[in-house]
Amino acid sequence: MKTVFATTQSVTSRHFGIVCCCFVLTIGCSGSGVPPTQKIELSPAAPVTALAISTDGQILASGQFASLTNEGTLSLWDLRSGKKLADQKLGHFVPTALEFTDSDRHIVVGEASLVQPILPFDDSIRYRNNGAIKIFDVAPLHEDRSIDLTWSVYGLAIAPDEKHLAAVGGGADDKIRAVIVSTADGTRSEVLADDGPPARIARANPLRQLQFSHDGTKLLIASMIPSGSAKLPGIQVIDVSTGRSQSQWLFPESGVTWFDLDPADRSVAVIGRYGGSIWTIDDGWKRLNKEASVPNSPFRLLLNGKTRLYAIRKQPNEGPQLPFDAGITQIGDGAILTGFVGELENCSAFALNKTEQCFAIGDDQGHINVWKISSAVSNDTKPDTSDSDRSAGK
Repeated sequence: MKTVFATTQSVTSRHFGIVCCCFVLTIGCSGSGVPPTQKIELSPAAPVTALAISTDGQILASGQFASLTNEGTLSLWDLRSGKKLADQKLGHFVPTALEFTDSDRHIVVGEASLVQPILPFDDSIRYRNNGAIKIFDVAPLHEDRSIDLTWSVYGLAIAPDEKHLAAVGGGADDKIRAVIVSTADGTRSEVLADDGPPARIARANPLRQLQFSHDGTKLLIASMIPSGSAKLPGIQVIDVSTGRSQSQWLFPESGVTWFDLDPADRSVAVIGRYGGSIWTIDDGWKRLNKEASVPNSPFRLLLNGKTRLYAIRKQPNEGPQLPFDAGITQIGDGAILTGFVGELENCSAFALNKTEQCFAIGDDQGHINVWKISSAVSNDTKPDTSDSDRSAGK
């Protein structure tokens, strides 16, 4: 029985060689007692749509889409030298999501079929009805298997035990769709097909976010959830074994633009229109209790069990285009423990590898900044708690 991650002899495309790029390495320190970091700047020469970093922190995968040629590309970069390792052309598909497997031997790509914006300066994306999940061998880079879909992929996830893949997306029928795929035999289970917003997806759309629990038994998806006669924004908790919704967490006022589980599946960070917050998961995944609010309006927030990783935020500057920076923040008072200044005007993708050695952000001008973190940062500060809770219908 063929597995999804098995290597085959069929090689559809292969391209090796050292490609010149912008490579700037700087070493900096943001304060006393803070570990130094190395910064690498890469220039893939096309708008960046997705990023992923290998578990060992040695390879960066970037997805680009050039609107002039209407062509997508998957690129691999050596983070030790800053040189490009390989390119894989994706045809007229946008690489919307990238994920390395834990072994770093495969990379999974979510693809969408793009309809070009009609109006100039239109800050939205429209997708057609066809997309795919593609699995590539990393060395050498070539396509191993394609799982074709009748809708475009906005986001994807790999279960920690690598027994399942999941993708979420949509098409012209204005429905949010999600699928779980078994890596053992390729069996698919449609887990969500709900009315959602039109297939006109803004950059920070919540449909880009889904995540497996770290024990692999649940899949969390940001979606619109029925509540009485209305549908409200929230997070669906799907039982992987049955494909059915186990519980729902509603955020009717703020919505959900991002969320992340901690490695123990005990807390979830949620970002909405009014900022970020940390919630503890109680009552068998049925209820959330508010643990802390996150200062300074985070754009992305990651939980690593010891520190709250305040991944990206806008700098407090004035002007129509604000650069982004990134850092590790202490939730209690918002103090930045390690700061990484990116100065990218329109952040379109970011990645943190699983061992927290490397952090990267990319923009829609074809720039990527990568920081190699020399050591982990610990945080023993206990955040403030509150009595607020959240569950479906509450």
